[in-house]
Formats: sequence, C-alpha cells, structure tokens
Amino acid sequence: MDWIWDKTADIKSYKIQRRTEGQDWIDVENFINPVLNDEETLIDQSYLDPTQNVYEYRIVTINQCDQTFISPVVSSIKAYAVAFPQHTNKIYWTTPKLEGDIIGYNIYYITTDTFGVIIGSNGINDLKMEHDISLLPSSTLQFCYYVEANSQINMPDNSIMEVVSRSPIVCVTKLIDYYIPNVFNPNGVNTEFRPYTENEELISSYDLIIFDRWGNLIFESKNFTEGWKGTRKNKEVPAGVYTYFIKSTQFSGKILNYVGTVQLVR
Repeated sequence: MDWIWDKTADIKSYKIQRRTEGQDWIDVENFINPVLNDEETLIDQSYLDPTQNVYEYRIVTINQCDQTFISPVVSSIKAYAVAFPQHTNKIYWTTPKLEGDIIGYNIYYITTDTFGVIIGSNGINDLKMEHDISLLPSSTLQFCYYVEANSQINMPDNSIMEVVSRSPIVCVTKLIDYYIPNVFNPNGVNTEFRPYTENEELISSYDLIIFDRWGNLIFESKNFTEGWKGTRKNKEVPAGVYTYFIKSTQFSGKILNYVGTVQLVR
C-alpha cells in the first residue's frame, strides 16, 4: 500500500489497520513521533491469501492535540481464473476500493516468470474477460494472469495523480479438450472408439464405459489409449447406436464427464 503525507501535518502517531470485509480492524503497524516522508509504502508481511480474500486498509492518525483522523478505506483486488472447454480461460475480479475514481482495468497474461502482456482493457463495470488460448502452444499447460485497476486522484493543487492497483497473480491449469468421434468402423480407417486429446499428460484417472440400447455393459477401460473395438467378451456386437460414458480427472482435481452416443458401422 502506498500513500502520500501532508508534511506540514503535526502528527504525534499513526497506525495502519487491516481487516477482511465485515470483520474488525486490526493493527498492522504503529508509529510514534514519526518522521514523515513525501511518500510511504507498506508491505504487509502477515500471512495472507489475497487470492481468496479481499483486504481493506486504512490509516488512523493522532495529532499533537490528540485529535484522531481516519483516512478513506482502500482494498485489494481479488481475481480468479477458470478454465473452460474450447480453449478458453475466463478471468474475473472484484472492484477495489481506491482513493479517486477508477477509470478502467488492464488484464495481463504472464508469458514468463516476471513479464506480463496486456490481453485486454475493460471499462469500470466490466469485471470479467475471456482469453482465447487456441493460438498458444498446445504444450502450455498453465496460464497465469493479473489485473490492474487504473484510477485518478484530484490533488489539492488541482493536479491529477494516476494510481494503479494490481491484483495478485492467479493461475489456472489447462482444461483438457477432447475430440470424441460419433461413428467408427472396426473394419475401416477409424477402427476403435475412444476420445483423443493433445494433452494426455494432464490425465490423472480415466474411465470409458459403453452400454447397448438396453443398458447392458458392453465395454469398460481405464486405460486412455485402449479404445472399444466393437466387441463384447471378444465377440463382435451388431452394428447400431451405443451409449458411452467418459469420466476423466485431471491432476488439478478437475473432473470432466461426457455422455453421448456413437454409431458402430460394419
């Protein structure tokens, strides 16, 4: 947190306070007979998780006449990202409390450990963004983002100060995109039925189950590379429509379920 002092102020003491929304204020730092600099910065060393909570801060000052003054409340930005099918990630964030007027948001995608590139700019009421990752390398398995809120403060000398508030970095693991055929021919080119993906390494567990039209179990496999070849107990089953159920769990813990039908042609 950064702030600017009026260096002519006669301050006997001040303290920085923090709270999560709806909770009581707690003291983070206390200063007695402080030396005032033009600008001050607080790095809160407490064990906090700004990806899960919004934290509010304020400054409480006491002057030499023992009068108490409380600054406006400012807050952090809580951001989170969600992976969706069809090569899409969505980023959401909260509106921070800032001194001055928020004029917009910039959303960044981190391409290295330290460098982010702007992937979008939103207005003050648009608190979400969709990121198309289809053009990124298929080997990219994790995506990290942060959001910056831009605001302007009208200063006492009628100048305008530009202020930027940045969210924590949030990351999301790629969601497996499956291609699931709707027809196959054991005697043709597509000789077995199973889903396909470019990111098999993301799969923690997997189950493929095939039923016939009467609900009888025809086939089951927990091996992703093992497909159904149109048989039951090593005997060919008739051509027709069969129902599949696929359950896939990623190492991130995300569970994907797919139910549909496949046409067996002979």
